[in-house]
Amino acid sequence: MVLLTAAHPAALRRARGRAALRALGGLLAGRAGVPGRRGARPTWGPPARVAPHHLTATG
Repeated sequence: MVLLTAAHPAALRRARGRAALRALGGLLAGRAGVPGRRGARPTWGPPARVAPHHLTATG
């Protein structure tokens, strides 16, 4: 059984910052996939474009 407790505000800020950086990385990788560059991830674009909206909605 997992007990859920309120997280410390600093931990929430760090988590949001990490999520924002991951979303930015996904945007860059997905954008590189549009012209078909080698090593790019075209399927990462759509979820990464939605991630900033989710982050601002929870703030």
